[in-house]
Formats: sequence, structure tokens, C-alpha cells
Amino acid sequence: MNVTLKRDLEGVDWQAVANVYAETLGPEDPAQLARTWATSFATVLAYLDGRLVGAARAISDGEREALIVGVVVLPAFQRRGIGTAMMRALIEDLRRTAILLTCLEDENVSFYRSLGFRVHKRVMALGYPEGCYV
Repeated sequence: MNVTLKRDLEGVDWQAVANVYAETLGPEDPAQLARTWATSFATVLAYLDGRLVGAARAISDGEREALIVGVVVLPAFQRRGIGTAMMRALIEDLRRTAILLTCLEDENVSFYRSLGFRVHKRVMALGYPEGCYV
């Protein structure tokens, strides 16, 4: 397995990114992805033998807080260390900040815990689907 992590956005095929999201989190507009990723603090795209198989990004001020969003790996390529590699890359880029992330699927909780994340008792949210709130 030859996984390459791309940390810049030069030459990104946004339709390919949209296709990865369509198979994981749901449909995304390639143009909107290009705009939102361009304003991200850190990004990582995972390629396996030249094929895009994963994506993740972080929004941050670079000093105090960061939010990791949109972490995805195509289902056929999960449990191969790709998500872990992408998360470690983002964590390294964000090492000077407190990091938050949302985890909509319960089965992903143990994955994030394995990277050192813990449930925070004081985070509130607005704008998510109703089933996300306690």
C-alpha cells in the first residue's frame, strides 16, 4: 500500500474530493469545497496509488483553538491506517492549539479516542441535524 498525503491544494481535483464525500458524508458541491478548503488552516488529502481515498481539514486561528472537520476515508479503504495518518498530520499542524472535532457516528468515537481525543463537557453546538444533540 503506497499512501501519499498531500498537504497543499495545488492542482486538486475538486470533483474527486466531492466524490469521496458523496460516498461517505453525503453530497458536496465541488466549487464550495474549493472555496471552504482554500480558507482552511490545514488540509490533508490521502492518495493510494494515485487515487484519492481520504480527506480532512482544520479551521483555526493558529494560536488558540482549532476545529477538525470533514474527516473521511472511502469505505473500501478504511481500517488501513489512512485516517490515522491524516489525523496525525493535522494534529501536528495544530500542535499549538486546543483541538475540537465533531463525531456524528458513534462507531468513530473509539478511533478518535485512540488518537488522544476525549469528550469535552463544555462544548455546545448550533446548526447541526436534530439527532446530534443530547
